[in-house]
Amino acid sequence: MVVFYGLNGIDLQAPDGDAFDLVIAVASGTADHQMAARHLAKWYQRTQTACGGLGSV
Repeated sequence: MVVFYGLNGIDLQAPDGDAFDLVIAVASGTADHQMAARHLAKWYQRTQTACGGLGSV
């Protein structure tokens, strides 16, 4: 996911512990996609450089 975001000009600024906890919660089924989306939205930052987005792939 980090690579996909990076290619599209998005940098995730997630604290390591929080990111680990989210991965474990999703893998164990205690977190759903909506919870994951909320966390990802908090950690997202747009960057200046991108590889053109999906249209150039």
